[in-house]
Amino acid sequence: MPGIIMDDVRSGIGRAPLENGTQTYHDRMLDASLPENAETNSHLRKNGVNETAFSDYGNPSTAMPSTLAPLPPELVHISEGFFPFAQLINRAVQQCWNDLTELITELADVKLASVNGTSPSAQLNTAMNGKARSENAQKRLRLLEMLQMRRAEFIKLLVLSQWGRRATDVSKLIDLQAFIRMRYDMYNGATLYVGEMKRDLIRAQMGNPDLRTAFEVITTGRLGSMQHLGFISPGKLTSQKMLKTIRSIDKLIKSRLILHDSVPLAFANYTVRNGRVTFVVQAEFEIDLSIAHEDPRSQFFFVDLRFLFQPAPSVTDGRLFDELDHRVNTALMDRGLPGCFVLLHNLALTNKITILFKQAIQLARGQWINSLRVELLRRTLVVQYWANKPGPKSWVEIGINSGFRVQDSMIPNTSFLSLRWVRDNKEVDAQGINFDLQNLSMESLLRSVISLHISHTLRSAYAKLCETRLYGDGTLHIGLQMSSIEPADCCLEMQLTMGRRLKMTLESFTGAAVYQTVPLLLNRQDTEYNMDRSPLEEVTSRIYRLRSAAVMEEFDAHIKCLGWKTVNPRGVRTEDLRRAFPPRVIRFMVVRCVDWRRDWVAAQTSGPDGDNLWAIHLREIGDVAKHDGQPRYTGHFALQSVYMLTDRFPAAIQGSIRSSTARLEYSLSGMICILANARYLSALGLLQQVSGSGKLVLDDLLGVPSLSFRFRSRSLPVGLQIAPLPADGKAPCIKETILLSFKGIDPRSRYVTVIARGQLASPIKNISHLAAKMEPLVAFPPKSREFVMLFSAPAGEPIILPLLYRLQKLEHVLFMAQLLDPKDFRLQSISLSRLRFIYSTEEYSRGDIKFNYRKRTLKSDIECSELLSTTTPLSSLRMSIDFHPRNPQRLIKDSLTAALNGPTLGTSFSNVMALLTATLPLLRSLKDISTGELFKSRVLVTPRSAKVYYLRYPPYRNRFQIGLSHRRGRMVWILRDVPAASARVSQARETLGSDLRQNIYSSKGDGWVGLETGAIADAEKVGNLLLALDGIMKRHLVTLPSSGSAGHRMRPAGGTEIRPPRTTTNESQKDHFDPKAARVNSPGQERSTEKPSMGLRTTDIHRSNIPPKSPATNKKPEVIMID
Repeated sequence: MPGIIMDDVRSGIGRAPLENGTQTYHDRMLDASLPENAETNSHLRKNGVNETAFSDYGNPSTAMPSTLAPLPPELVHISEGFFPFAQLINRAVQQCWNDLTELITELADVKLASVNGTSPSAQLNTAMNGKARSENAQKRLRLLEMLQMRRAEFIKLLVLSQWGRRATDVSKLIDLQAFIRMRYDMYNGATLYVGEMKRDLIRAQMGNPDLRTAFEVITTGRLGSMQHLGFISPGKLTSQKMLKTIRSIDKLIKSRLILHDSVPLAFANYTVRNGRVTFVVQAEFEIDLSIAHEDPRSQFFFVDLRFLFQPAPSVTDGRLFDELDHRVNTALMDRGLPGCFVLLHNLALTNKITILFKQAIQLARGQWINSLRVELLRRTLVVQYWANKPGPKSWVEIGINSGFRVQDSMIPNTSFLSLRWVRDNKEVDAQGINFDLQNLSMESLLRSVISLHISHTLRSAYAKLCETRLYGDGTLHIGLQMSSIEPADCCLEMQLTMGRRLKMTLESFTGAAVYQTVPLLLNRQDTEYNMDRSPLEEVTSRIYRLRSAAVMEEFDAHIKCLGWKTVNPRGVRTEDLRRAFPPRVIRFMVVRCVDWRRDWVAAQTSGPDGDNLWAIHLREIGDVAKHDGQPRYTGHFALQSVYMLTDRFPAAIQGSIRSSTARLEYSLSGMICILANARYLSALGLLQQVSGSGKLVLDDLLGVPSLSFRFRSRSLPVGLQIAPLPADGKAPCIKETILLSFKGIDPRSRYVTVIARGQLASPIKNISHLAAKMEPLVAFPPKSREFVMLFSAPAGEPIILPLLYRLQKLEHVLFMAQLLDPKDFRLQSISLSRLRFIYSTEEYSRGDIKFNYRKRTLKSDIECSELLSTTTPLSSLRMSIDFHPRNPQRLIKDSLTAALNGPTLGTSFSNVMALLTATLPLLRSLKDISTGELFKSRVLVTPRSAKVYYLRYPPYRNRFQIGLSHRRGRMVWILRDVPAASARVSQARETLGSDLRQNIYSSKGDGWVGLETGAIADAEKVGNLLLALDGIMKRHLVTLPSSGSAGHRMRPAGGTEIRPPRTTTNESQKDHFDPKAARVNSPGQERSTEKPSMGLRTTDIHRSNIPPKSPATNKKPEVIMID
């Protein structure tokens, strides 16, 4: 019914629909004459009766008009689809206002160019004015279009308003039309009902009773219209005649079956007795037949039928037996025994299907409700099990097979009851199903089918799980139990971890997978079925997820015992980790230890391929700060590299959780340490090989592998070398292979301990004893060439830089030790910073060579690329030599130190060692000379270097130079007289010169010989030459008168106490400084930082310092005084 617009309807006021019992227009006309306090119609009044016509006591006060008594029922008022016209006007006005507001706002946003604005160009003004006029015209046009559209709408509303003024009359017409339609439908319905009733009464018709025939039968007891056959009943048979007759019938039956009748193959099993033949068809039926005539061509007749399956219907009597008797006899008459068999065979098969169908219906309505769907299509029974299980469907079809194929039926060309099994939308062989054709049980059939289905699913899952390494190699146990009868006996048992087990089966009614974990998992697992996967994939995927959850729970328990923390997923992008891990990883957990470096974390992953431990190297992402330019880290990391550590966790961890946790911490910290160093070595190109399997992974017992690298100091980048390098062309002191292995974790500092092992290229005698007092960071095991270095650092921080630095230090020390001639030098101790040796029999003939390294400052996180690109050595070696306080070679310590630090390390060291052996006799002799007994004896020794010395005996101004030289492959000392340029010739000097030429220059002695202008002596015998020279000089000094012209006070000879080396400069100047004998140091000679005493005794030789306040001391050399 179309909607009606009511013009007189206002908010809250309206005409209520008329109902039966309310006042009509006529009632309102009558109410107008009533008083104001009269009551109106109520629901208690009857139809058409005005209650105001009666008094309060029920007596009528006014007689009602006779025309108002038989009022008809009022029409039903139709009010559906009515709405106020005012509401339509309000909505139209609101919409017009909204559109106008939006249009005005939109037009206001359009900016117009200034029309009256000044512009340097008149043409530009003209163009702008034209553009403004065009935009104004567009605005007016849009406003006009909107107003015209709204005007048309309001015109329509005006038309509706004019039409709505007649809405009351139209409403009455609508009510009248509705009433007419309702009456029309009632008339049609009554007509149809009468027609249906007449058609149904046909079935109830009965014929008229035959009263005449009934009366005749009741009165006479017979019916005259029936014929009388006159049959005379035979007499009763005796037992002997009956037995004879039965035996005769048996013989006739046997002869017929053997000679005349065609017995089908299915009736091959029969028995003849008691006058009948019993044909037995296994699991179907047995039928009794007999004959009624001796003629072999006569038919057999049906006697009895018994079904041989349970449950079976009873056909002993009743209508069913009569129908069966008729059908069987007809088949025997028409088709003989084969026709009888076909009829009964089909009957038995149909009965079996019907029985199974009824059983299936009972199961579907009972405990298998909502699990079975049963459908009978002709003689094919379809039973779908696990009906509500998502995914591919499974069902069993029981039908009749024609048996035309020989291999299908036991009896050729004979139909039989066949079974077809469709499992997961695929037809499979049904031979294993327990389908008993004799004891029909739909429940047993379904249980057998479901058992085989569950066994197939579990067997497939078992085979797929055994393909993984965890279950295939026996790391985790897995077992399968199958059955073809009972679904509850089918299960799959396995180990999720070493401490958790899982028993999995399929629920027989619904087919849902049931997973039972011992102990129970803490987290909830997803139970949604994925329609895109096969049931096998769904089962194995679920097992993998359960196992991953169990692994993660155990791993979480381990890390909680260790106090480790899980990495915030927001710090590292999960997508990057997913791409780094294998695609089949189901779950993973990223953890870090507080003792590790921030850029190293560990991860545990679990999936179908096994459980893996991973080490992840991160790179912290930072922004450059505005003030100091240092990286300001934001707490986010980028993935740099990922390393798989092992695939045996946690199956390889056995025992208590405490021992397992300790083993896990040990292994992970060690692997991160080894990986950090391997990564550093690989970047430097030094990594050689890894022990064990050749891969940086943990072994089955979570053992940390070792790695080896190639060490050659000359092959290292310049930025990692210590300058100067050992001499090239000589065999290296250390073999090039260095083994780096993890030892453990320091319980105090929580740092990892790393051991570096190497071997010496050539053995050094008693090096383990010599290095016993070496730093504890290096050790030499006895009776081997091996050396061991110990390092400690946080896990993840490489120790390659300190290792290479220490190896080069050791190489320098060993290189120096190998250069020592074992005939002249004997090592006393060896360390990375000191080399102590003895080179003479005297107690004080001991030397110490100190190795001082000036290491370049490096950042802790310096990259390998920066080290490879730099040209500055890592460190520079500066050696120094020191002697025993009583050793006279302390006189040339600075010179020997300068010689040690020559450009070539090996040559400089060998030269210094040669100087030690050559200068020791000389300096020992000078010390002996200084022990003269004369009060006036004094000699001044000035060393220019370790090879050249000047001797002077005041008050003579003669200077003697003695220098070291090579002559015919051996070292010799050459003595020369160096006369002073301004010296005046005196009789004493002439006498001294004559004595020297005669006894020294033109003579010879033990180990020395004169050279006319000097003398030459062997290095070992130079003392004899000096003693001869000193004797001549002392004899001439004794003849000189006592004089203090030298400006020095003579000290008596004798062994006095040695002053400490820290004697002040003022004391030295006061007692022993000789300004006339002072001279400048030779070029290149380095001044020592020590300030020894100037007071030299007969037991020691010291070097004098020049006072800083004297101007002459800045120009004249250092003076050595020997008293």
